[in-house]
Amino acid sequence: MGKLHLSDDLGGMATTEFAPPKGLEPWEGAVLLTERVDDGTVEAWLSGLAGHEAVELGEQDDKLTIASGAKRDSLSDTDAALLAQIQGGKSVYVTGTYDPAFAAAWGQVAAMQRERIAASGWWKHLGPGEKVSVGRGGSPFKLIVFAAFAFLWFGSGLGAVLGLLRSWPLALIVGLAFPAAVAFFLYRVMLPARSAQGSALALRTESFRRFLHASEGQHVEWAWSKGLLREYSGWAVALGEADAWSTALASANVPAPARASMGPIIVAGRRSSINASRTRPSPSGSSGGGRSGGFRGGRVGGGGGGGSRGSW
Repeated sequence: MGKLHLSDDLGGMATTEFAPPKGLEPWEGAVLLTERVDDGTVEAWLSGLAGHEAVELGEQDDKLTIASGAKRDSLSDTDAALLAQIQGGKSVYVTGTYDPAFAAAWGQVAAMQRERIAASGWWKHLGPGEKVSVGRGGSPFKLIVFAAFAFLWFGSGLGAVLGLLRSWPLALIVGLAFPAAVAFFLYRVMLPARSAQGSALALRTESFRRFLHASEGQHVEWAWSKGLLREYSGWAVALGEADAWSTALASANVPAPARASMGPIIVAGRRSSINASRTRPSPSGSSGGGRSGGFRGGRVGGGGGGGSRGSW
């Protein structure tokens, strides 16, 4: 799982919420917390589709299988097209063997996510997937930042060389320490910065993650009684809490058929199979499972502290 990126002030405001942010997809919640778009967010997209019953995820000889779900027709045109590419025209797609078409579709899902995040307004500048560029096509903001850095660095150094400061210790401070401080400030300016809306959504997502992390059997039973077990399972994968949610399920008193609705959790345990399908084998012929970059089952951020909104 990618590292959580919440400031101490924002993280300290998180409580525990029993429902995910409305209108937010699990993979979007993952990006809000980690500020990354990578293989893990593509996995979160897939587990989220399973949570919505748009796909059915299963296992076959330790490999992940992907099939159409009962609510596939409810997908947006974009998600439907991407899912069709992932499945490659097969009614049941079985991962585990390198497939160039699957790898290309995987990359297209990531590209869709970067585009959607760029248009979300959740970051004021330098959101996930956006690169700093001072070359052709670079934004005025980036050019100004680098120009200011160059001016201050070389200008202060030139001042020291010309003896504008008679004392060599002061000249050393101006020539080295001051530019270093400026560089640090400019580095901070160039870091991703959430907008007010992005901060609010990240806070709510973290509050829901804490609920998933601290869940017990009774919470799984509640989710099942409300018809939310599959959806919450998709979120558990996206937010790195698959292990915690699975442990809660093990102690829950729910019917055996209901446990099958934990399908989204399968993604967390079959990453090697997914990686094999999207990673070109090395010349030596080994499968080269590749670097997942995905989410782990462990927790994302701080503990589940904070007050609880609502009751069971």
